Amino acid sequence: MNNAKHRNAIHKRWLEITAFSLPASAAALFALRLAPNCKELTDFAQWAWLPALTLLIVSILLWDRNRAPAWSGLRYFWRYPPSWFAALLGLIWLVFFLAISPSTTQGLQCPGLSSEEIRDFLFTTWPDILVGIGFVVMLLIVAPLLVSAIGASNEQLRIAELLGSNTQALPPAKPVAHSSAIDFLKLRDWVQNDTPINRPDLDVFRRNPTAQRIANRVKPRLDKSPTIALIGELGAGKTSIYNLVLHDLNNAGMLGRSVAVVRISLWPFDTVDAAIHGILSSLTEELGQHVSTTPIAGLPDEYISTIENAGVGWAKLFRRNRPPTAILADFDQVTAALDIHFVLWIEDLERFAGSTSTTHPPEVERLAPIRSLLHSISEATSIQVVFASTLLSARFDIEKIARIVEPLPTIEPKTIWKTLSIFINGCLASREFIDPASPSARMHLRSNSINDWLDGVLDSSASALTLPIALATICNNPRKLKYALRHCIDAWDALRGEIDFDDLFSMSLLRASEPDVFALIVDYVDEIRSERVPRESSTNTEARSNFEIKLDALVGAAASPKRAAIEEILDFVFPNWSKPGKQRVAESKPQGLSVRTHRDYWKRYLSLEPLPTDEQDQSILQSITLWKSNSPSELVSHLLKASQLDTVRTFASRTLDSSELAKLLDATVHAELRRSPADWKSRYPPSVMTIWNMMLGGKNEALPSLLKELVKLTTPVNLQLTHTLLYFFLTKEDNVHELVPQTQGDEIRASFIPLLEASFTSQDPKRLVDALREAELDVLLINCWGLERVRQKNFDGQPFAGWKTFSDALLESAEVAPEVVLPQIIKFIVDKTDQFRVGDGGLFEFATYTLNSERASRLFDMNRLNNLVLERTNPAMFPKELRPEYQAILEPAQTSRKIVSGKN
Repeated sequence: MNNAKHRNAIHKRWLEITAFSLPASAAALFALRLAPNCKELTDFAQWAWLPALTLLIVSILLWDRNRAPAWSGLRYFWRYPPSWFAALLGLIWLVFFLAISPSTTQGLQCPGLSSEEIRDFLFTTWPDILVGIGFVVMLLIVAPLLVSAIGASNEQLRIAELLGSNTQALPPAKPVAHSSAIDFLKLRDWVQNDTPINRPDLDVFRRNPTAQRIANRVKPRLDKSPTIALIGELGAGKTSIYNLVLHDLNNAGMLGRSVAVVRISLWPFDTVDAAIHGILSSLTEELGQHVSTTPIAGLPDEYISTIENAGVGWAKLFRRNRPPTAILADFDQVTAALDIHFVLWIEDLERFAGSTSTTHPPEVERLAPIRSLLHSISEATSIQVVFASTLLSARFDIEKIARIVEPLPTIEPKTIWKTLSIFINGCLASREFIDPASPSARMHLRSNSINDWLDGVLDSSASALTLPIALATICNNPRKLKYALRHCIDAWDALRGEIDFDDLFSMSLLRASEPDVFALIVDYVDEIRSERVPRESSTNTEARSNFEIKLDALVGAAASPKRAAIEEILDFVFPNWSKPGKQRVAESKPQGLSVRTHRDYWKRYLSLEPLPTDEQDQSILQSITLWKSNSPSELVSHLLKASQLDTVRTFASRTLDSSELAKLLDATVHAELRRSPADWKSRYPPSVMTIWNMMLGGKNEALPSLLKELVKLTTPVNLQLTHTLLYFFLTKEDNVHELVPQTQGDEIRASFIPLLEASFTSQDPKRLVDALREAELDVLLINCWGLERVRQKNFDGQPFAGWKTFSDALLESAEVAPEVVLPQIIKFIVDKTDQFRVGDGGLFEFATYTLNSERASRLFDMNRLNNLVLERTNPAMFPKELRPEYQAILEPAQTSRKIVSGKN
């Protein structure tokens, strides 16, 4: 600062105090003239100093004691004398005036205040007065030093609060073998903490050089310090730079001594008046930390009144309207006298304007008074303006306000990716889990080309855009990075191993960096996850998805780095977003966010709710791993749960080889034998069907011998389970892969008939009843005649050589439980005929059922069957859909009974 300016400010303040002391003296004299009881007043003054001193001490204790040095005015007494000194000086003038003006004291008629008494007192006690004056002068010299020491202590506490609790240097870290783990722990602490950095050693993204440049421009004591504009997008680290500037000033011993920083955020203010008042009040409050601000307490209100031109008509005549620059000059006068450089650090201009862009007329008009205020303040000699904001347009006149513009560049993708790679490795290493994804799917974020790019072998501008470059490109500032990693780590902690980490990681970064794109994904997630190819329409001949059309409107259809990065991330997480049917994601990333076949992982990602045990993937994956190692496993138990079948199929089909699948089939069939077909909730056992589905497309040399043993095992116990094995594993269909060669399959089918005879002929009839309970109605028909003969309706002769003995056993079982066995018999002897008839509504199809008497007599003992139907059954025993077929055998049985009765 210019020393002349400093001296002039001090002189002006002393002249003001002297000038104010004269009216104070006159006011005291006037008060004495008006006092009706001067004698009592004089007597009261002799002891009034005691309650006054007590009141003063109590006020200091009740008020902010930290501000006592400034409020007393003693801290900078010689630079900026307090207002109360004018009253004291006025009292001295009054005493001398009364000593030389007898006429005045005669008019007062106050005992002890006559001119003669005052002169006698002064002449007789002048040595004591000189000593007292010397003592007062000495007190005014020593007191500022003591008060300054107290104020400096309070200032240090305030500085510590400004800088944060971590003002001391951290102790050196002990050497640890796994430094990457330490880096991840530090990174995790940073992610979970919203506090901006306040020391250079915490600066990862190289914000400290910018902070040092700003601090160096604040330190010089120039006649006029240039206004500095710190420009950067939201989250770029402007608050961190503010903290680093304070740290630099504090290390230089200037903060709170020769430099005072006043930080003001305009975000809380709703109106222009409130914002201006907030700026000036904050400056006044900071001045109040150093001196008494009584003389300037009303300046903020005066400034607002002036710019509003408050008052109309006669009111204007009685107002003291000073120009705004004159009002702000009062602030400059105080700061110049104190010889302290005040830095007005203003933030959130764009939030106050209501937009991150200041190109719109409403925002420009709203900011105009703020711009005028900042420009006027910037003209002061002892006040410097630093404002931090987002990118501002030329319409804000940034060049007029700020001579120096400090743009905050985006962080280099390589720097971002180094942080991201530490995060990835730390998350994956923090606790073991089983990853079902294919190794090729993991190469996107872990290939050697990434290391080449980091080492400078590959140039990202010259090489094809990769997923790491895309992620590092969109997540290019600390706030985006922190919010993205925070969401990712929160989700991973809740869903570790229950969701694809790479998809979770990529989508978290996109969510924090491009929230509008993420919202669009939420709206159209079902469309971009679809694996079906859409048809062309007259309005969309290119078969472009609605999502793609909306994305063009949001980020622009033209090629750009941002657009390319977003598309690269979408291609990785949702490969079918632009070309449905391009890829079956579950084959490479079974837990990917695009998968919704066996689990809806997108729903998991959005909810982040704890998963019930039945919905957890890791338990299934662990069971599969144990199964592969021939260890005790719960894999069969998972297969018996309908909610987990698709998940088991997805994971196990990619993991288990043919021998392990054969072993799993054996264990599953044994488990199903302990259950009833009613437990399946479907026509065939879902667990066995899942294993059959996993076996399709591959060869299994152990399967033929295994099936032969399983047919032998299941036939006496559960014919529906046997039918499942024979039908799905041995039947050759045109569109289904052949699991067992035809010759071996024929041998297994041929072995079934002897097993059927041995299991149920000459045995307890209840055994066949139990084997058929809950079975499909055509199980015996298909497996006795053979599927091909049933399809061809070739029912000539008998199903097999020993049929007569088996049919007797079948009738015997039907007599025990007709509701179970008779439906099987009906399928052998009742024919279905599909017919059509014309009605009012058009052509209708219906079925008729008739008893094939010739076949029935050939296959069964009709007398025994008729007696069974007439004596042991009724329509209510059978399901509604079987009753027409039941009627087809009931009516002939009744007719036959009538004929026999007539003959008798």
